[in-house]
Amino acid sequence: MAAVTPAVASAATHYVAKTGSSDSGDCTNPGAPCLTIGYAVLQATDGDTIQIGPGAYVESIDTEKVLTFIGAGSGTLDGIPATTLIRGPLAPGADGAPAMVLPHGGEVRSLRAEGGKGANESLTNGEAGGAGIVFDSNAPGLSTLHIDDVVAVGGDGGAGENPVDPFELGAGGRGLDARGQPGEVAVFATDSEFAGGTGLGLGDAIMVRGPGASADIVRSKMETEGFPSGTGIVGFSGAQLSLDSVEIDTERFGAAIYEGSMTIRRSRILGEFPLEAIASGGTTTMAQVIDSLIISTGGTAAESESYDAGSTSSLSLVGSTIVGLSSDAAVTAHREEGSGPATVILRNSIARHLPPPGVPQTDLLANGGVIDATSSSFTTRVEENGGSASAPGSGSNVTGDPLFIHPRKGNFALQGTSPLIDRGDSSVVQPGELDFAGSPRSLDGNRDCLAAPDMGAFEVTGQGVPCDVAPEITQFGLTNKVFAPVGGKGGAKGSALISARKKVKRGTRFVYTLSEDAKVTIAIERRLKGRRTGRLAAPTGPKARCAKVTRANRKAPRCVRFVKVTSLGTQAKAGKQSLFFSGRVRGKALKPGPYRATIVAKDAAGHTSSPHRVSFRIVRG
Repeated sequence: MAAVTPAVASAATHYVAKTGSSDSGDCTNPGAPCLTIGYAVLQATDGDTIQIGPGAYVESIDTEKVLTFIGAGSGTLDGIPATTLIRGPLAPGADGAPAMVLPHGGEVRSLRAEGGKGANESLTNGEAGGAGIVFDSNAPGLSTLHIDDVVAVGGDGGAGENPVDPFELGAGGRGLDARGQPGEVAVFATDSEFAGGTGLGLGDAIMVRGPGASADIVRSKMETEGFPSGTGIVGFSGAQLSLDSVEIDTERFGAAIYEGSMTIRRSRILGEFPLEAIASGGTTTMAQVIDSLIISTGGTAAESESYDAGSTSSLSLVGSTIVGLSSDAAVTAHREEGSGPATVILRNSIARHLPPPGVPQTDLLANGGVIDATSSSFTTRVEENGGSASAPGSGSNVTGDPLFIHPRKGNFALQGTSPLIDRGDSSVVQPGELDFAGSPRSLDGNRDCLAAPDMGAFEVTGQGVPCDVAPEITQFGLTNKVFAPVGGKGGAKGSALISARKKVKRGTRFVYTLSEDAKVTIAIERRLKGRRTGRLAAPTGPKARCAKVTRANRKAPRCVRFVKVTSLGTQAKAGKQSLFFSGRVRGKALKPGPYRATIVAKDAAGHTSSPHRVSFRIVRG
């Protein structure tokens, strides 16, 4: 389908400021800005920019134009006030108005969009709060909404006649409400924060719905608080969600997908039910969580649920830490009788139930569903209603205390002595993958000079050691390439003496440079004539070799053979070294003729250098 895109050929910027004198003209003069955003939007065409100055603008922006809205600062959810605020107006006896309604998308940057509060003027039931941003496509084709440095907050639901009765509360508004029916919508949000309003349900920070709806959220935060309240992010009806480096902190539900797909990377989710993949009505739901930290404060931390015939739910947890701090299990696969499969896959992950005192520990609960775990850490499992789960300690799985640094204070990184270091499966780690804290995966944490991933969301760092490599020998040579053996009365042993009669140097020194401390061995071999025997590459019988000359083989092809006569050895330090060779073996001078020396070095770890050779000749003194 064709995408709905702005016509940017004649794009203009329209200015809005609280200091403006009036709503007149086309607002394109920055020295004479308009007073309201709505008026500037009326003057704009597709592709234009609405530049909004500091201040609070109580109005609801509703336009089918594709525009860029830029404020002067968004503030934060945790107390820094927004420089530019758009708030949906309040209306007696009505739902709170949304701050922005953008059916065809566009771009929103550097502002806070806050839905209006639902009315509560002595009504039987309170009215619903408005959404911060509504992105509800009503045209064919793909519409996109880009959000950057934005705080989007849903308005609270209004109270009914009895404000203390929660069932008379209106629904809380959503921070971002994106729907892909009948059109297709794609949301791209970076460095933003979303919060749902309080009320009787529906106060989601982000809701994405529809088979043509997708959301890609990066480096952002989602919050809900109070009771009742909604979900941090939820997808319905075939939505596709992608979260990377996000933080979700909720009173109730964290991230949930009810039909469609959801991928979460390097994120932290905290809530009563922080992670749910649910399929019902014959639908299919898939969720994948990678390098993330999932913490439950009241229910199951991570759950795959399947209801009704034909429904299929799958949840994959890779390189993640899943912790349950309540009476429920840490990880659950729940399949209702008669429904399709509900599965959980654990790879390189930690599932740990830390229940209150007196509550049995249940790391894995297979309630009719299937939990398949490899290279993961868990200690207990419960199988009921026909469910099955991998046995603790089976295969590559590890039982026992993972040795978190301080679990009761929320620090679930591994201690340096954890048994889970380097116990993960390297095949499931992607090139360039980072752990939850941003450290490289597959470090050498147990100091065996082999890099492997740790189990869980955190890779232990700072424990690697310089790993031994084979020592290197360079500049191997001799001081004298032609010399006579040292004589018994010719001078001090170890010096290069010169015969007074023939001026022949006596003895030599092997010199070399060593890359590290190692044991050095120099093998001395004499070069002799030989005859080639046997056949090369013969199907049977001996292979060709250079043998000693005998009467029987004297007519065979000539060859050169080397016969070992001695070996010199020493424990040498790194750097320049030398080793004296007298030319004598066990007190007897070597016979004159050509020789060669081969040097190798072997370090304490057993690594051996490449061999190096030099040739020399011994003569008579």
